[in-house]
Amino acid sequence: AASASPPLVPPPGWRQTSKWSVEKLPAPDLSAEDGWQYAVHFYTDDHWWTDWPELFHCRRRLWRCTYGRPALAAESTAANASEEGMRCLLSVHIPLLRLDEEAREFLAEDWGGSLLVDFFRTQDATDIKVGPPCRPGPLLSSSSPGSAGRTSGESRTRLSREIDMMVPAGVSLPMAPKTTHAGVRCDVTVDEDAHEPSIRVVTNIATPDVPFGDCFEVRERIQLTLAGDGVHVEKAFH
Repeated sequence: AASASPPLVPPPGWRQTSKWSVEKLPAPDLSAEDGWQYAVHFYTDDHWWTDWPELFHCRRRLWRCTYGRPALAAESTAANASEEGMRCLLSVHIPLLRLDEEAREFLAEDWGGSLLVDFFRTQDATDIKVGPPCRPGPLLSSSSPGSAGRTSGESRTRLSREIDMMVPAGVSLPMAPKTTHAGVRCDVTVDEDAHEPSIRVVTNIATPDVPFGDCFEVRERIQLTLAGDGVHVEKAFH
């Protein structure tokens, strides 16, 4: 209560775009002039809170601030960032999965049916909004600059996208919301190596609004490699 602002800091890649301010709630959720609401307990139901302080020993008020990310750079550096310290979470062979079809889905303008979006939906994510793709550069081939050591018929495509969605907050505490905002930065590399084609997806999932925490960010890597009659999938995280 004595703090001039909530002690929260944005995760890497985010920056504060406005000052913290106290929200004075309109009717029917009344609050005092300084924004405080009062109750006899930290109820989750707003019905029990009032702007009248007498005889109450619990209080709360709503702070608001906006955070943003800089625009995606023309040349993605996140996809090539160090992945030291990542731990393998999953390594499995999926028969009959078509790597070429998954590559087309990842490189398409519409990600509505992509493997990654479908995965988020299975994790109870809602209000999923996928931003437009940012393509850092042209296809690399054996005749392209910087493609030393690549064989004929080999090419690589990179793109980055941002996803906004609501995810379960994962806490059950008074005043804690059931869902929270998550921002996802996706860096996709499709390698069309004639001998070992693969798809590499590196994601940074940030939930800066997680209740009762400073910030929260998870970095994951999903690698899909052609293997026999299907695809070998490996997932790691940091």
